[in-house]
Order: sequence, then C-alpha cells, then structure tokens
Amino acid sequence: MSNTGWSNEEIAYGIILRAEGKTYKEISKLINAKFGNNRSWMSIEGKLRKHRNETSKTVYHKWTEEQEDFIRKCRQRQMSWKGVARKMNEQFGINRKCQWRIQSRMRSN
Repeated sequence: MSNTGWSNEEIAYGIILRAEGKTYKEISKLINAKFGNNRSWMSIEGKLRKHRNETSKTVYHKWTEEQEDFIRKCRQRQMSWKGVARKMNEQFGINRKCQWRIQSRMRSN
C-alpha cells in the first residue's frame, strides 16, 4: 500500500518517534513497516521538520528562582556563559551543554 499522501496517523507516529529521540533513518524503517510505505528517511525528515515545534528534541527547562538567582550571581562575577553552564551542571545537575540556551533564556526574562 504505497501512497504519496501522508495520513495524520503517520505524522503523529513520526512525531512521537522523533520526540523519543529516534533518528530519521530509524523512523523511516518503523513508519514503512507499520504503514506499508516505502518512504525515504529524507522524505520523512522533510515532512517532520515542517512540524518542528512538535518534533523538537530540545527540552526547554523552566528555571527555578534559585537557579535564576544563581545564574545572575555568576554573571555579576563576570563569569562567561560557558562557565555559567558548567557551574549549573555542578550545582544543580542540569546538563546544559549549550551555554546559549542559558544565555537566551536569561535574556528573555
């Protein structure tokens, strides 16, 4: 049953798989097996990227007041954003490999 249209069920399944951290190649195998299609991983990537908000692997962390105060204090001490990310990892066990996420979150406040 190969078709070119996408059902809502296929898209939803792909979004769920992507949110679970599956690669597009893994998703293509699973979607093709479940729905009897022969979609390439590139086709699936293109379709799911149109739904980027739902398929984003980025998990945005809501900072606690204590964490925001900690970040402000670090920055008042002229600590780099990279240093702040490292200290956040040490202090709170929050894995923030990309300091820009901390930086952009704090600038949006």
